[in-house]
Amino acid sequence: MSINLEQEQPCEGQSSTPLSTLPVESPSSADLGQQQSDASQQSLVDISATYHAGPTQPKLSVYPKTYFGSQDRSFNSTWYSRHPLIEYSVDLDAVFCFVCRHFTPSSGYTDLTLVTNGCRNWKKLGTKLNKHCESSSHREAVARWTAAKQSDAAGNILNRVDNQFHQEVIRNRQAVSTMIRAVVFCARQSIALRGHRESQDGEVEGSEYGNRGNFLELLSLLEISSPEIASQLRALPRNAQYTSKESQDGFIQSAAKVIQQQIVQEIKQSGGVFSIIVDEARDNSCREQMSICVRYLSTVERQVKERFLGVTSLKDMSAASLASAIKEFLAGVGLSLHSCIAQSYDGASVMSGVNNGVQAIIRKESDNPCPYVHCHAHRLNLVLVDLAKQVDFVGDTFGLLEAIYAFQSVSPLRHQVFLNKQTEEERVLSITQQSDTRWVCKIAGVKYFYSRLKCVVAALSELAASTNKKEAAEARGFLLQIRSFDVILSLTLLHDLLPVTHTLSTQLQSSSLDFGTSRRLVDSCTTTLRQKRSDVYVDHIWKETCQKANEVGVPTPSDSEPVDRGLGSKRVSRPSQRLASSIIYSTTGTRTVQTSTELDQQTLYRRKVFAVVDAIIREMDRRFTTNDDLLAAVAACDPQSCTFLSEESILKVAESYKKLKVCDIYCIQRRLLQWVASCISNLLCTVPYQLLCL
Repeated sequence: MSINLEQEQPCEGQSSTPLSTLPVESPSSADLGQQQSDASQQSLVDISATYHAGPTQPKLSVYPKTYFGSQDRSFNSTWYSRHPLIEYSVDLDAVFCFVCRHFTPSSGYTDLTLVTNGCRNWKKLGTKLNKHCESSSHREAVARWTAAKQSDAAGNILNRVDNQFHQEVIRNRQAVSTMIRAVVFCARQSIALRGHRESQDGEVEGSEYGNRGNFLELLSLLEISSPEIASQLRALPRNAQYTSKESQDGFIQSAAKVIQQQIVQEIKQSGGVFSIIVDEARDNSCREQMSICVRYLSTVERQVKERFLGVTSLKDMSAASLASAIKEFLAGVGLSLHSCIAQSYDGASVMSGVNNGVQAIIRKESDNPCPYVHCHAHRLNLVLVDLAKQVDFVGDTFGLLEAIYAFQSVSPLRHQVFLNKQTEEERVLSITQQSDTRWVCKIAGVKYFYSRLKCVVAALSELAASTNKKEAAEARGFLLQIRSFDVILSLTLLHDLLPVTHTLSTQLQSSSLDFGTSRRLVDSCTTTLRQKRSDVYVDHIWKETCQKANEVGVPTPSDSEPVDRGLGSKRVSRPSQRLASSIIYSTTGTRTVQTSTELDQQTLYRRKVFAVVDAIIREMDRRFTTNDDLLAAVAACDPQSCTFLSEESILKVAESYKKLKVCDIYCIQRRLLQWVASCISNLLCTVPYQLLCL
């Protein structure tokens, strides 16, 4: 039986009888059972599929009618208000219980009509629904449905526990993130994290206030400035505050590990090859620590990068132990020693030894040429150290400056005397301590004594009249030495020469400097020094020295005064012993040697100036002429070099790195030909057309 629920509206003045109101033969009980059985096999697509949607209660203008007894009967929408938990299926023309369909008890259910097939007996629908609503199974289903809605509103127990745990994780992570930022801030500013007392109240016994350390005090400042941060930190459990010294060390180590991983990842993405820069030093706890840096070419940013990886403790200072420590550290961060293509250390024999030094062991382990490059900044420092050793009056001057610094630094009163004598100067300066390893300090000391020589002499003169006999004796000794013309000459000369080497030293310490640029800088510095080896330069230094000497009342040496040549005098020749008992009336063929008193003063000091300049140039040439093959290859890649694009120099170095498979010899040859052709083409483009036609 098919019933059309859609009707056309009758025209005005006409009546229409809907098809559903026509008399229909009442089905027999057998036919009704068969229909319900068929309906149970159909998919109930027009009523609720889940309990979340609520009961399906369509309100139609006319519901299908079925003949029961003596009249047609149908469903009525008023049943929705009487029984809000029922739902009506239009396809099956049947009523179902919404809650019992979705929350059917596993046992104790006697009537499943409103659950499975639906009820179509419109005559007895009210009785059936009342009886069904009073059943225990229906009440149980309603209770389960109510609990389900409440659980959905607040989540079930597991979901609520999981949600609470998730919220705690987020809150704890935000709190820990704040702590990590505080730790990283202290680390970047190179300030200590912990204080002497880190108790909750911060009170130190015997003081009015306490200092719990930079880390905890910074967290307290953040709590004051941000209520959100304060609530996050205070919500942490008392047994997991993450403010202990172990937690602080853990934050620093974690941050270091993340940075290490980023550096290693960038190296691997850029070809995987790198060079190492290693140096060791003793910390305040008297432990030997070795710092390890890597240098590599970033293919993403197309620039050379130099990054610090970390430090490792040393138990033995032998070459084998040092090399093993380097290998283990690189393996620990994920780098292979086979990818190391160069190494740089200081000039100590344990590091630079050709046969058993660290550089020899690393080269053997890496299985590639891995050339050793002595740190250029350290080489330059050794040049100046050797200068002080070879030229006596320069070494004596540095020793005098260090002694005066020690003399005035041991007493605040003496230090104040040196400061008080600078009242007429634009700036008041303190004497800089000298250092054998940091020549930046030496040039600062030379600049101070040269620019404040008059103030230093005045301070020493005042201290020389002190009632403290020991202090007065020391001051008189220093005053006598610093008012020496040789010391003033040395200060003037070093004040002019050290800035040249200091500029080179600063540039050599740049992390982005390449080998070719460093070579040009060294050559430029050497050229500048060679130009100073002239009489014009000596006359300039002589005039500057005489002017500075007159400022402090030191007389200029005259030619009639006997002088100490400072360079040693040659032995005067003597007659043979066979002529000892004879009277000599003529020359014996020997040459008369000029003694030190027969030299004029300016010539003598000219020799001293030349001795200083020559010593620097000689040491520069000696210490910066290693790694010839590598230097030749680098020079061949430099457009400013006379050997630019030299195929022999470039291929010689490329051949040695064939095992790493990073150098394609044939590709290099092709590129060299392309570069040469490009250079010739660019050169021809710059030549006027008239010259090409000649």
